[in-house]
Amino acid sequence: MSESRQHCNLADKIVEWAKIKCGFSLGPFIFIHRANDVSGKVEVPQQINGSIPDVFIKNTDKYEQVIGEAKTPKDLERPHTKEQLVNYLAYCNETPSAVFVLAVPWPYIARARNLINLTASKHGFTSAKSVVVDDLGECFVL
Repeated sequence: MSESRQHCNLADKIVEWAKIKCGFSLGPFIFIHRANDVSGKVEVPQQINGSIPDVFIKNTDKYEQVIGEAKTPKDLERPHTKEQLVNYLAYCNETPSAVFVLAVPWPYIARARNLINLTASKHGFTSAKSVVVDDLGECFVL
């Protein structure tokens, strides 16, 4: 898998958000869907409703599971992204201890929030917790 530098940086922002906002006192398990910098092996997160997230973190202090997806501007509007949103939000809707985090470049925050809100509304995901983070490290809870 060859991800762009922008995509990798956005995935890193998800991990940074989790460290700051969720806490890691229990020793989390972090899986990032890309090659490890040292070993070169790909750490594949678990599949969630048919989709594999870019980041999956277990055992934070605040949430048992953090499901993270990084999207560059060209990826945000793809049908695959919309399918992933449905899959991850459905899971979070049924799993109170989970949160979905979508990372996008700063100019796309409003669109990302809108996509999550539209997806949740259309599918009745009233209990799904979600957050949008940007490449500057700002977060927006939905």
